Amino acid sequence: MNILSIESSTPVCSVALKTGNETFHRFVTGKGVHSEYVFIFCEELLKDSGLSFSQLNYLLIPSGPGSYTGLRIAASAAKGFLFENDKTKLKVYPTLMGIAQSAVNAENNSTGENRIVHAVLDARRSHLYYQKFRIDATGLLYKASESEIRELASIRKEINKEDVVCGTGINRLNLSDEYVKLENEAGISATNVIKLFDKSPENFTETDVVAFEPEY
Repeated sequence: MNILSIESSTPVCSVALKTGNETFHRFVTGKGVHSEYVFIFCEELLKDSGLSFSQLNYLLIPSGPGSYTGLRIAASAAKGFLFENDKTKLKVYPTLMGIAQSAVNAENNSTGENRIVHAVLDARRSHLYYQKFRIDATGLLYKASESEIRELASIRKEINKEDVVCGTGINRLNLSDEYVKLENEAGISATNVIKLFDKSPENFTETDVVAFEPEY
């Protein structure tokens, strides 16, 4: 199984390739880096693995919410890479769920019981993109709410000290050090998306590459 994953919905530009039991990763963080590095990283990973785009089983890209520019670049990359390629299936995933997967993977947040995860991304003014998830005792991630834009104060009321908070909007919540936080971009990675796909492929939607438009 050959899987290429792009995560471009935040200032993190992350691309991962899984082939067999090996996963390779490239990333860079910064404003405006996606337009250059998404394509470079994809080509580097394929070259290093000796694969071509037609040998990919799946291409995973975010459906949103997130950065308008970053999401557009991932969508444009998919349209270019998969043009006249009917062998690779395009699968899109909810951005916030891909980020919440970082809480499953973090060693200091290993599961043995149900746990709540709050994924937050910068939005506008006093708002964040927000979604709540639940990790069950086996380490599987489930939606506990729908993705929405909410005010900072209403999100703070949702969070308990035993929960996990991840994403780029953490600092705006002004949570004390008593809370479990995967600070800002620390938990945002295309490798997390591949792990989510391996565990819960039902959370990914197969999409027509020509018609696809992300949700901003």
